[in-house]
Amino acid sequence: MAKKRAVKRTRRANNEGSIFQRGDGRWGGALTMGYDENGNIIRKTIYGKSRAEIVKKLSEISGRIKSNSYDLVEQNNLESLMFEYLMTFKNSAVSSRTFEGDIRNFKLHIAPLIGQMKVYEIDNYTIQKLVNNLMEQGYSNDTVKKCKHLLNQFFEYAIDNKWILVNPTLKVKIKGKRNIYRANDDEKYKAMPQRLEINF
Repeated sequence: MAKKRAVKRTRRANNEGSIFQRGDGRWGGALTMGYDENGNIIRKTIYGKSRAEIVKKLSEISGRIKSNSYDLVEQNNLESLMFEYLMTFKNSAVSSRTFEGDIRNFKLHIAPLIGQMKVYEIDNYTIQKLVNNLMEQGYSNDTVKKCKHLLNQFFEYAIDNKWILVNPTLKVKIKGKRNIYRANDDEKYKAMPQRLEINF
């Protein structure tokens, strides 16, 4: 008969949910989501590498529940939520030319790389890899900065709606063009490192 793994429970702050550490060192957390049609409690359990990670995830889930956006965020990926944001808010706030550029950058440079991810799965490492990928493909600093700015605006919107707690674009860096060379007068500038594929 297999031995049960020891579970260490810790004291928790308000609204953290139930946080525990398993025998293998991993941390977990459980949060009451509501009740089913029979009156039974519905709980969601998550796991992570550290207590801080669990606290953050539970806080985000709690915020989405309180703002009635839990199902919306769970059932949609970044691409669908960001497109809806662009069509609803950016379309009426900027000129038609700027809006067309935003949509183009979104469809060409953002959606293909991270569009299938959930909003809460995206961190600064994910955005930094996206930025690095665009730079290595030879896109201009201006294009890369516009993509980062667009993502920054969307994630600020996500924070306002209590989908996430932290904007993942804030610590992302965009390098200068020191590593760009020109092979000849007929060839466009290209990044010296080979293209790095992103696997999410």
